[in-house]
Amino acid sequence: MKAFVRKFFDLPYRIKLLITHLGIVLLVVVAITAMITATASRQVLGTSTASLVQLTEQVLINFTNAVQSAESHLYSMSVSSGSARQMGRMSGESALNEQDRINLVYCLSKMIDLHATYDHVAVRLDSGIIVSSDSLSSSASAQSSALLSDPAYQENRYGQTQWVRTESGDVWLLRDVYDTSPLRRVGKMCARMKQGELVSMGSYNGQLGCSVLFFSEDGHMIVGGGENVPLLAGAAQALLTGDQRTAQVGDTAYAVCRLKKQGFTAVGFLPMKSVEALQASILRSGVVAALLGVLFGLIISIAVSGQMTGQIRRLVDSMRRVEAGELDVSTPVQSRDEIGVLTGQFNRMTAKTRELVQKLVEEENSKRLAQVQNLAYEYRFLHWQVNPHFIYNALETLNALAKIDGNDEMSDMIVMLSAYFRQNAEAMRKKFVTVEEEFSSLQQYADIYRCIYGSSLHADFEIARAAQGAYLPTMMIQPLLENALVHGGGLSGAHIAIRAQAEDGSLRVTIEDNGRGMTQEMIDRVLGRVASPPEGDTRTSLGVRNVLDRMHLIYGDAASMDVQSAPGQGTRVTIRLPLSFSEADIPVRWEWKAGAQAEKLPG
Repeated sequence: MKAFVRKFFDLPYRIKLLITHLGIVLLVVVAITAMITATASRQVLGTSTASLVQLTEQVLINFTNAVQSAESHLYSMSVSSGSARQMGRMSGESALNEQDRINLVYCLSKMIDLHATYDHVAVRLDSGIIVSSDSLSSSASAQSSALLSDPAYQENRYGQTQWVRTESGDVWLLRDVYDTSPLRRVGKMCARMKQGELVSMGSYNGQLGCSVLFFSEDGHMIVGGGENVPLLAGAAQALLTGDQRTAQVGDTAYAVCRLKKQGFTAVGFLPMKSVEALQASILRSGVVAALLGVLFGLIISIAVSGQMTGQIRRLVDSMRRVEAGELDVSTPVQSRDEIGVLTGQFNRMTAKTRELVQKLVEEENSKRLAQVQNLAYEYRFLHWQVNPHFIYNALETLNALAKIDGNDEMSDMIVMLSAYFRQNAEAMRKKFVTVEEEFSSLQQYADIYRCIYGSSLHADFEIARAAQGAYLPTMMIQPLLENALVHGGGLSGAHIAIRAQAEDGSLRVTIEDNGRGMTQEMIDRVLGRVASPPEGDTRTSLGVRNVLDRMHLIYGDAASMDVQSAPGQGTRVTIRLPLSFSEADIPVRWEWKAGAQAEKLPG
């Protein structure tokens, strides 16, 4: 980590500025996009639920209007077609006269016209004789005969209609038939309804995929419209009572709405997957907006940083010219900020230096040597004042002052870095540390990584009880963890698991990520099995090779490393070391030098 931080601060100022600006823009844009997306998702849910209520209400109104129209049409047609009058003539007959039957069938057939919402009509006389409009439809005739013969539907309801749904799914309308001259009940009539005429879901429902089921006052289902009506029938009947707003039917979750009108109950279902699809669309739009925001932020950062770093580059070039002995140098001041002040100070310094040199030329020969030496000393002092490192330190100090001014997140970050540096500085004085100490340092490293990049990193650290006190070389796992963070899950959705176990006299440490993975050729190159390193991944290869070299340097063939990976399936790195609970038990194959790398010893 120390090397990483040092390399970061050694980067050109513009690169550091771009990284910092991009990180801030990314955090702000992601936070704003997340809030807007969450709000829009909640609004989509509320709007969809309101649409379900509105749709159910409209469909219920259409249904009740269709029901009333069907009842009125059936009654008026029974009178205008002569069916009621013909049934009155046949009333009291115990046997069916063939001519009367033909006349009645003719009257019933006249009831089925282009405007009828039914396609089959049958009647039952008080004498028990049943006649249907279409004897060729055996299924309809059988159902109508069964309904008219059922004692539950034979009583006189004085003009009130009954709606019945048979097991086959057909919907029937039953009502008493009255002859007007004189007014008397002459039988019972039933009509098989065209269900498409009763339920109209409208074109708007195509976006939501809702379903609406209708129930009679006694809780029996009449008809339904929309998707998966047979599957939803049982759930809808259970929801007639209570105040549930959601239901789970099979593997699908639904939002539920119940409305009542004129004795009918409508139960509306809205599949949540429709809402989730809209929310996913909003999320995709939010991601696109976030990427555009980051892109614009990057463009602005490049423009601003280019202007700032241009002044710094010109100032550095002037310093190098002065350092080379060219004193007639003047850098234009292009701003009034700290860089402009520093540039003006540099110009004054070079001007003063030129004056001093001019004065030295005019001095007496006897004092020239001493004056030259004194001027050289003063020049070196002034040159030190404008050394590029002074500029970087000045800027870093300004940045630190800005962060100290109420920025708690940066304060927490500094605390974590300080703790991490202290722990690593202490650890680097040792040859070996315990697994528990090493994992503590790795945990701090993962926390710092998450703070720097703002990633949704999930890092799990697990130490078996038998492995807690085992020793391993200092900073052995850190390069592998860094590779998993950088080349594993990336900066979004990374999940890394590090486990230590003791088994069969060995310490096994596993580092696993869910990243993009590697091909077998890349694995061979990383492990040094082939000569050429992977293109663009030299740092990863060197990190793994350094770990391998240290393992073999300390333990020889008793240590091993295994890499399992496939493109798109993550990477698992497993190292095995001899299990030791004391430094004295570890083979002495190297010599430790504080602040330097280990060197092999003979043998």
